[in-house]
Amino acid sequence: MKTAQNVAGFLGVVLGVIPLLQYLVTGRIGLWSFVVGDSPALPWAYPAVLLVVTAVVVVVVDRREKAG
Repeated sequence: MKTAQNVAGFLGVVLGVIPLLQYLVTGRIGLWSFVVGDSPALPWAYPAVLLVVTAVVVVVVDRREKAG
């Protein structure tokens, strides 16, 4: 289960935090450009949603670990 947390955390940083910071500084969303194109309607939404999903996964895995 710790591996799942590590993978989720890594993806959250690489595909969530870094693109959001890059968007704030440069207006681009990094690796997301390959998936959604160069100018999507809400470019910050994709990394933000992924970051929220990552946080939920980490919390759920942690609670399962503690419960069982």
